[in-house]
Parts: sequence; C-alpha cells; structure tokens
Amino acid sequence: MEHQDNLFKDFEAVTAEAWLAKIALDLKGKDPAELNHQVDDNIVLSPFHHADTLSGTVAPIARNAKGNEWLIGEGFGLGKDLNLTNKNILHALGNGVQAINITIDRNLTESDFAILFAQIEPSYIYTHFIIDETIDPIQFLTAFDKMLAKKKGDKTVFFGSISGVKTHFSELEKWTASQLPNFKTRYIDASSEDPVDQLTTLIKRGVDILATTKNPNTANQIVFGVKIGTDFFLEIARLRALRILWANVLRSYGLAPTIFPKIMVEFDRDSQTKDPNQNMIRATTMAMAAALGGADLLTVMPADTNEVDSTNFYRRIARNIQHILKMESFIDRVKDVAGGSYYVETLTTKIGAAVWKNLGE
Repeated sequence: MEHQDNLFKDFEAVTAEAWLAKIALDLKGKDPAELNHQVDDNIVLSPFHHADTLSGTVAPIARNAKGNEWLIGEGFGLGKDLNLTNKNILHALGNGVQAINITIDRNLTESDFAILFAQIEPSYIYTHFIIDETIDPIQFLTAFDKMLAKKKGDKTVFFGSISGVKTHFSELEKWTASQLPNFKTRYIDASSEDPVDQLTTLIKRGVDILATTKNPNTANQIVFGVKIGTDFFLEIARLRALRILWANVLRSYGLAPTIFPKIMVEFDRDSQTKDPNQNMIRATTMAMAAALGGADLLTVMPADTNEVDSTNFYRRIARNIQHILKMESFIDRVKDVAGGSYYVETLTTKIGAAVWKNLGE
C-alpha cells in the first residue's frame, strides 16, 4: 500500500455540534450536561470532548528528559544497623532501582556514610536525603562529601537532593554550589487530595523562594515533591498542570521557562488500604498515571506499607510495576504521552486556570 500523508482525508470531519446532537438523540431528550463530572468545587468537566472544544493548539509539554524517561525510586529508613540498610539498598540497586530516598533520623559521620554506601557508587544513582529538622544540613552533607571524595566516580556528576531543611538555605546553596554542584536543596511539597489546592500551595512556595532570593540560580535548585492518589486522569493532569504553571511563573520573573523543575512523585499514604492485594492493583494504575503525567522520579509504595517493615516480596512487586511500564509498555519512550488526549488536555487546562486564579487572588 502506498504511503498516504493523510489516511483520513476521504472521511468527512464531524463537528462537535454534530456529535452533541447525536448524543442528545441517544439520550432521548436527557440533557448531556447532567453527565458532567464535578472534579472539585471549582471544576466541572463534561464527558464529551472534541478538537473544536479545545482552547487552542496544544504542544507537547517540554521537560529535561529523553522521551518520557523517569527514575525508578525506592525508599529506605536508616535503621539502627547501617550494614543492614546498606544490604537492602544494594539489593534494590541490583534489581533495577535508579534512585534511593533515605530517611535520616540522626547525624551521620564520614565512617557512617562509608558503611551506608559500601559497594555503592553514588555518582551512578540519584540520592535523596530526608533529614530530621534538628540535623544541620551542611554538617551532614560535609560528612557525606568526604565519603564521596573517596569513591571512584566523579563527584561533580553526582546528583541528588535533600528535604527537611528548615533554615540556612543561602549558606547551603553556596556550599553545594562549590562542593556538590548538581545537588538540589530547595525541596517543596504539599499534601492535599484536591489538585487545585495542592498545586496552589506548591506554586506559592516556589514563588516565595524566587521572591526572597537574590541568587538567579535558585530556580535550578527547586524540586517539587508531589503525592498522588487513585484518580487516574486527575493525577495525570495534576502533574502536567504543574509543569505548565511553573513555566509561566518563570516567565513572569524573566527566567527561562526551560529551567525544568525535578518532580518527585510518591503515593499519598491515605490512598493505601489494609489489603495488600488491593494496594498492588491500585499501585499499577497510580504508577501509570505518574508516568503518563511526566514524573522525573517515581517511588511506588510497597503494598504492605501499613506494616512496620515492608517485606522483600512487596518491595519487588513495587519495583517491577515500573519495570513493566518501561520494558513492556514503553511509556518512557514518548514525550508527553498523554498530550493530544482531549479529555486530559481539557482537565489540565481547567486545573491550571483554577490554580492561576488562586495565585492572582
């Protein structure tokens, strides 16, 4: 068959008006508006979407990634036995994890870091530290940096981030600029089931950072931490809207909208039930929504997260969900996979408009 530039040229286009007339006929007089869905207090969405109803031409959402690539993350508690924590991290890295999130509840020395990262080359992975607010971040990272200097990898290419920092941001930025240039220090998160409220809080906190700093490189330091729930399309639109909103904020400050923020996504703990089997099913759609929405780093919560310690089985399932999305579904190969879906584009636009209105108020 010869190549055709437009395989649909022989078919007459059907307008939105014609579709609505057909829908009204099929509903036998029932008003199609009765099928509208109330997303939140300010957003009402119709189940019907058409190219004619879009506000304009939609381009793929830009981000600093090849295709739709994201990092497979896994979370770890420090524990009393650093050797055991190291063993668990090594096991995860050996089974496909690319980013580790470590919750730190106490100060660590250089020798402690040497144990924690034994046989691990930090320059090859992404490391996120979640520190207790009582920990001095510069003292903490200085000990880490001393350990890192003894590794074989180039520490200038090491990339990671830190959260839990409450004060001394400017000093921390100056320190990391000279010692760990690819390490991000401005972690912003917000928990809310309502996407408009959550994104409004995230953007406001980002704006506050830009407004109070004199360092033009601070925008490169920002990481957004987003917790998602179980509403599939809503979570996709939530992440897409965040990128669009932040690009607009950067423009308003005269900064390049190509300073792409890193978006770290994890599950909202409230989304989990006491039934691990149900959680595994939920994890599949939640992870897919995060990937389609454009997460840069995704941590899938183990299905037995309500237990004190997750078992190796459920941790393996959490990792493999992401492997399937990449290696079998190839979701990581196409930039802005959800782009072009009239429903998702409309939902993204409505969420973004509602958040922008809140920011204006």
